[in-house]
Amino acid sequence: MEFSINDLKFMKMAIKIAKKGILRTPPNPMVGAVITDGEKILSFGYHKYFGGPHAEIVALKKLPKTNKKLNLYVNLEPCVHYGKTGPCADEIIKSPIKNVFISTKDPNPLVFGKGIEKLKKSGINVFVGLCEEEAVYLNRVFFYNQIFKLPYIILKWASSLDGYIADSSFQSKWITSQNSRKIGKKLREEVDAVLVGVNTVLRDNPNLDRIKENPPRKEIYKIILDPEGKTPLNYNLFKKGKVLWILKEGIKKKVAENIQVLNFPIENGVFPLKEILKKLKTMEINSILVEGGGKTSSLFLKENLVQEVALFFSPKIFGGGIKNISGLDLNLKSAIKIENYKLRKIDEDFYLRGLICSLELLKQLAK
Repeated sequence: MEFSINDLKFMKMAIKIAKKGILRTPPNPMVGAVITDGEKILSFGYHKYFGGPHAEIVALKKLPKTNKKLNLYVNLEPCVHYGKTGPCADEIIKSPIKNVFISTKDPNPLVFGKGIEKLKKSGINVFVGLCEEEAVYLNRVFFYNQIFKLPYIILKWASSLDGYIADSSFQSKWITSQNSRKIGKKLREEVDAVLVGVNTVLRDNPNLDRIKENPPRKEIYKIILDPEGKTPLNYNLFKKGKVLWILKEGIKKKVAENIQVLNFPIENGVFPLKEILKKLKTMEINSILVEGGGKTSSLFLKENLVQEVALFFSPKIFGGGIKNISGLDLNLKSAIKIENYKLRKIDEDFYLRGLICSLELLKQLAK
């Protein structure tokens, strides 16, 4: 089906307002809804927070009384099940809405296709695929979680132009500008956890906190991969907040209440990262920002566990030091390709954010 210019405009608005929920809706998806009479917007709404009313319900409650047959634009298939709230499809069926435009099916097995089918059986016209790519991109974390049952991984580093995260004397403060570092820290607001390797902790003694715990997203986990348990208990990341200290089997530690120890076997000299991620997913950790260092970044890339990158480059050349990644030994054909990327200039630095996980793959798997 070919969609009209108005259809495109109204769905883009639904996606735009859905973004307002980015910090408070997880683990739910971001959803926006716009109701029109075909030409004019009559009502709109978005899913504001996890457990709160869904976008369609917010828009319906704000809708003025009318005898017209109305159109609903929503970026994700309306739900049909009882969870924190009731089924949106039932409320749509009771309303004056006769045409529903949906960007994409909901990959959640409780919903997948069922909302569309229920609306059609009630006599409502349903059109799917409007702004599909934008909608999948918006909820890429949710789609990945539902399809692969693993946390979504964003890999972040700050390096020189020739790929060093510290110079030959192990100094890394500061390679990039203050504004770049601020943007890097704000990435923590988008995720459920931050993960680092022990070498980074011992070298930099970071606190890994968010800039602020506001707006009220659930408290972030701080995860450290530390096979031998080398991190001193007086280090900054242990002082407050929830910490997951991942140690090899057999290592025991007496820790404060805010610290949880998880033991995993060492396989071929490294942790079984995928098994660790499966465990973290059961703890409702759906997204993780991996902040390195070089060894940790390389391991995640080597095991194809990174879905997105946030890379900061300073226009400096070191010619030696600690590399951002190493040991992958890829060639022109096997090189990791960054897609859907955006490149920004921040002061003198360059910031690249893009996807390794293919949107096309997520779209196909969700059909």
